[in-house]
Amino acid sequence: VGKGTLMVTGRERTLHAEPRDSARAVARALPGVGGRLLSCRGDWCRSDAQGVCGWVERHDIFGVTPTETVE
Repeated sequence: VGKGTLMVTGRERTLHAEPRDSARAVARALPGVGGRLLSCRGDWCRSDAQGVCGWVERHDIFGVTPTETVE
Protein backbone atom coordinates (compact mmCIF):
# COMPACT_ATOMS: atom_id res chain seq x y z
CA VAL A 1 0.00 0.00 0.00
CA GLY A 2 1.35 3.43 -0.86
CA LYS A 3 1.61 6.52 1.25
CA GLY A 4 -1.52 8.54 1.70
CA THR A 5 -3.11 11.28 3.69
CA LEU A 6 -4.45 11.30 7.22
CA MET A 7 -6.64 13.43 9.44
CA VAL A 8 -6.43 13.76 13.23
CA THR A 9 -9.65 12.61 14.92
CA GLY A 10 -11.36 13.07 18.27
CA ARG A 11 -9.35 15.55 20.31
CA GLU A 12 -5.92 17.16 20.34
CA ARG A 13 -3.24 14.51 19.72
CA THR A 14 0.46 14.41 20.49
CA LEU A 15 3.02 13.61 17.83
CA HIS A 16 5.97 11.80 19.42
CA ALA A 17 9.63 11.56 18.41
CA GLU A 18 9.42 7.74 18.62
CA PRO A 19 6.54 5.24 18.43
CA ARG A 20 5.74 5.08 22.15
CA ASP A 21 3.71 7.13 24.65
CA SER A 22 6.73 7.97 26.78
CA ALA A 23 8.70 9.46 23.86
CA ARG A 24 9.33 13.19 23.67
CA ALA A 25 6.47 15.22 22.18
CA VAL A 26 7.40 17.01 18.96
CA ALA A 27 4.01 18.66 18.30
CA ARG A 28 0.33 18.69 19.12
CA ALA A 29 -2.32 18.44 16.42
CA LEU A 30 -5.92 19.57 16.70
CA PRO A 31 -8.83 17.49 15.38
CA GLY A 32 -9.24 17.93 11.64
CA VAL A 33 -5.58 18.68 10.97
CA GLY A 34 -4.42 16.85 7.89
CA GLY A 35 -1.08 15.38 7.07
CA ARG A 36 0.83 12.86 5.04
CA LEU A 37 1.06 9.27 6.19
CA LEU A 38 4.69 8.14 5.96
CA SER A 39 4.67 4.66 7.50
CA CYS A 40 3.01 2.52 10.16
CA ARG A 41 4.62 0.18 12.66
CA GLY A 42 2.20 -1.82 14.80
CA ASP A 43 -0.15 0.56 16.60
CA TRP A 44 1.81 3.67 15.56
CA CYS A 45 2.00 5.68 12.34
CA ARG A 46 4.65 8.21 11.32
CA SER A 47 3.21 11.34 9.81
CA ASP A 48 4.17 14.68 8.40
CA ALA A 49 1.64 17.20 9.64
CA GLN A 50 2.26 20.73 8.39
CA GLY A 51 6.01 20.11 8.09
CA VAL A 52 6.45 18.39 11.47
CA CYS A 53 7.24 14.68 11.43
CA GLY A 54 6.23 12.50 14.36
CA TRP A 55 4.54 9.31 15.50
CA VAL A 56 0.85 9.16 16.42
CA GLU A 57 -1.23 6.21 17.53
CA ARG A 58 -3.03 4.55 14.63
CA HIS A 59 -6.46 4.75 16.30
CA ASP A 60 -6.11 8.55 16.67
CA ILE A 61 -6.15 9.22 12.93
CA PHE A 62 -8.42 8.68 9.95
CA GLY A 63 -6.82 7.41 6.77
CA VAL A 64 -5.41 4.00 7.68
CA THR A 65 -7.17 0.78 8.68
CA PRO A 66 -6.24 -1.16 11.84
CA THR A 67 -4.35 -3.84 9.88
CA GLU A 68 -3.08 -1.84 6.88
CA THR A 69 0.65 -1.95 6.17
CA VAL A 70 2.26 1.34 5.18
CA GLU A 71 5.98 1.44 4.43
